[in-house]
This record gives sequence, C-alpha cells and structure tokens, in this order.
Amino acid sequence: ASPPDGDLTTAALTIVVSAGSDQTVYCNEIRILFDIGELAQNFTNVGTGILAAVSPSDQWQIAQIDEGIFSATPKKPMYNKISTAGLVIQIYNVKVNREVGTFALTVQENSSTDGVTFTRHTDIYNLSKFPYGFFVSDFTASIAQVDDGTPVLLTWHGSANATYAILYGSEVVDVSLLRRWTSTPLHNDTTFLLRVSPVIEGSSELITTYLQTTVNVRNPDLSAAVVAVKQQMSVGHNPELNAITIYGTQTNNNDLFV
Repeated sequence: ASPPDGDLTTAALTIVVSAGSDQTVYCNEIRILFDIGELAQNFTNVGTGILAAVSPSDQWQIAQIDEGIFSATPKKPMYNKISTAGLVIQIYNVKVNREVGTFALTVQENSSTDGVTFTRHTDIYNLSKFPYGFFVSDFTASIAQVDDGTPVLLTWHGSANATYAILYGSEVVDVSLLRRWTSTPLHNDTTFLLRVSPVIEGSSELITTYLQTTVNVRNPDLSAAVVAVKQQMSVGHNPELNAITIYGTQTNNNDLFV
C-alpha cells in the first residue's frame, strides 16, 4: 500500500495464461477486472493512467475498456489457440491506494476446447496489499540436501512488526522473534513454509504471505506399511541366508507392521 502521506506508489500485475495440458484451448477474450476506490478492498483509487501490455504482442492485443477493466484479444482468429507456452499479460503503472487490505482480482475468459462453442469462465484471486515498507525475503536452507537424521538451518529476512511461523508436516513453530531456526532431524524430503502476517495497528484484518523452501534427504526412511496377517507370529534370523523368516499359524487377526 502507499504511505499515509506523500505520493502514491505504483505497482504492476503480471498474469500468466497457459493451457494446463497438451490439449489446445481456444480463447477469444481474456478480461482483467478490479474495483476502483479508497477502501482496503480496492486496489487503486486512480482509474486513469494505467498501462497494459500482452505478449506475444504480434498475436494478441490489450486495451482498457473502462476504469479497472482490461480486455485482451487475439489480433486474428488464427491466434486464439493457447498452448502450454501461453500468454503474459501485464497491468502496470497502477497507483496503489493507502489502505492495507485484500482486494479481488477477477479474471474472465471466453474459451473453448473445440474452437466452435465458447463459454465464459470466471475466477477471482484475492491479493493482499501489505503495509508500506513491509518486507520478507530470502527464506533459504543452509544446505539443499542432507543425510538421513540430519537437521538443517533455515534463515530469512523480514520486517520486525510481524508474526512468523514455520510449518512442516503437522508442525507449526512460532519464530516471530527469530530470523534463523534449526529444524529437528530430517528423515524424509521436507518442504518448509514460512508464514508471515504483518501486525496492523487499528485493524483486525489478517493478511498473510508464504515463502517456501525444500530440503531433500539422502536415503530417507521407508514409510511404514501395514500388512494384514491372520496368524500368531514368531520371527527368526538365518545368518547363512542373511534373511529374516516369519513362522506362524493362523490363530488371530493381529496386524504386522513392516
């Protein structure tokens, strides 16, 4: 968000559009919409002077058709095919208003899988405007790969007036007063999430951002599997065969964990 006083800061939106598989999708319009206003749920209070571009520009074009509404269309019908390569739409020189909060970015597409029957689909993305000067970055692990049973050091940079938590597996660790933290010993590949929420004076709205990093484990532990066996078990080791043999007779419904 822009500072309480002085000039408004500018921001840019980048929207990447592509097909989710090798199947070609036909599209004859993509619209980008956001509300104009002074409130926390508005992106900007200035609807003029906003610029837009689309790539590849030799095949697609974009225009502002009203305040806060942009329409991207293919220059010729033959260019309406969207593959995994896709499009990049940029909306920039947006003067962000001064209110911290979350605004709705609406994306609409007129699309088809056969190039004949087109249907409008709409999705809404909730994007947060953080306090002016807030920052968080460089969430990294001291090493990308460790041996089984080895902890890892995680470090990051971030603003002081915020809450921080590290999430992994079922664990949630409060690290608000830290900027470096050593994990428990790792036994499997692990993705760590850093959850950050700035503390906003006079506001009950919670806005959150996430950073992530993944650490791989060499020769990780095997996950436990359950084998249902309907017998009383005894286990013996044959040193000549270097094997474990299981003996038993079917007497009950105990589960054997291997």
